[in-house]
Formats: sequence, C-alpha cells, structure tokens
Amino acid sequence: MNSIVPPAQLGRATPLPAVRPQSKEPQKQALMRRYECLTMETSRTIIAPATPLFEAAFSAFARGTVFKTDQGPCPVEDLFPGMMLETVEYGAQPLLWRGAMNIVPNTPCEDPDSQRLARVMQGSFGFARPESDLMLGPAATVVRPALGNDAPQMVPIKDLVDGHTVFRTQPPSTVQVFHLVLPQQCSLIANGVQLASYHPPLPRIRGLGPNMKQLFMSFFGHVRGLEGFGKSLQGTETPAFEPDLRWA
Repeated sequence: MNSIVPPAQLGRATPLPAVRPQSKEPQKQALMRRYECLTMETSRTIIAPATPLFEAAFSAFARGTVFKTDQGPCPVEDLFPGMMLETVEYGAQPLLWRGAMNIVPNTPCEDPDSQRLARVMQGSFGFARPESDLMLGPAATVVRPALGNDAPQMVPIKDLVDGHTVFRTQPPSTVQVFHLVLPQQCSLIANGVQLASYHPPLPRIRGLGPNMKQLFMSFFGHVRGLEGFGKSLQGTETPAFEPDLRWA
C-alpha cells in the first residue's frame, strides 16, 4: 500500500476512518437470595448469591413434610435445633441446624428446575413408600436401604423424575423449603420414604475461592470446619435406573 500523501492533498485534513464505538454487553448482576439459618445458639438471615451450591443446602424438604421425632411426628417447619429426630442408622439424633429459603415462582435463576418441587405419588418406591403423596424440594436425596453389608445408595430426586410416579411441579405461590443437619449424615423417614439429611459436597467446597468458602461456612455457625459435618452416608451419589425405582 502507498503510504505517501499526494502533494494536492498536503495541507488538507485527511479524514480518519470512522471508529465504531465498542458495544459493551451489560454485565449480569448476580442473583441474591435470603437464607435463614437456625442453630441452638443463633437465628440469622444471610443474603448470599442464589447459586445451586448454596441453594442445595436449604431446599430438600417442602413445608409440611413430617418427620419422626422422639416426641412423635413433627412437620419440618416446627423442628428446632436440640430436638431428637429418629434416624435409620443411629437411632435418635439431635438436630443441630435447620436451614430455610423460599421458592418464588417465575424468579430468574441459573437453573429453572431448582425452582420446582418434586411430587412423589403414593407407592412409587414400593408398598407404602410413600404412604401418601409426598412433596419434596429440588435438593432432596432419596436413600435406598442398604442390602446386607452394602452401603446405602443415595439418589437425587431429580434423577427419579419420570413424569408418571415422580414428576416436577411448579408451585403457584411462594413455598418455603428446608434442609436439616445432624451430627453426621443420616437417613430420616418422611411418609415412609428414607431421605438424607444435609452433608456438603466436600470436594466442591474445598475448590471454592476463599471469600465464597467463608460465605458458605457462615451459614453453619455450629461448626468450625468441614470436619464438623461428620461422615456422610456414602461418598458418591448413585444414578437411578428404571429397575431401581420400586424399592420394596
């Protein structure tokens, strides 16, 4: 290309090529949510990002889910730390922490399925399992009873959705959902179905940045570190297959 300006153009202003302003895409603001955290010493509401990792610690059991305690059946919203819950593996165990959040219809979120409940029809997993229709939160985990010396199998409720016996449902109005922490992860019985208490996914928590990890741990004022959650029922979750849906 000839970079010399002809003499006839000397002294003239050479027009510069038009520069189009760079369009900046608007940055998406992180969605925030209120998380309610209840221990024997404190009751706090923490505003934190509405991420699947955080929400999974608060959204397993829909309001009205009834659990067995040493004083008889009790709905999850009336459980308080210090109460003794009946567990399959360890007998009566104290409730250490109860978390709660609201599922609000049509709220923007990363995963739409995280804002839906799961309805389990009567007898979906065998006789009287559940005894009647059971409504669960998106983070619920069903525990398949151990056979012999085998470890129990843990299956997220989302993997059991088949559209017939277990299906997703969009709540028409705001629904409160909960999760529970005991000295170690246990199987709780609700309506004849074994459901896992909360235990954090340790590899994912260890992989968080320092600020996010500190924020996550601030939910659980009763523990000083990840070891405070005790042992889990099983190291990995088991995918569900059609022959396994009926657990007699």
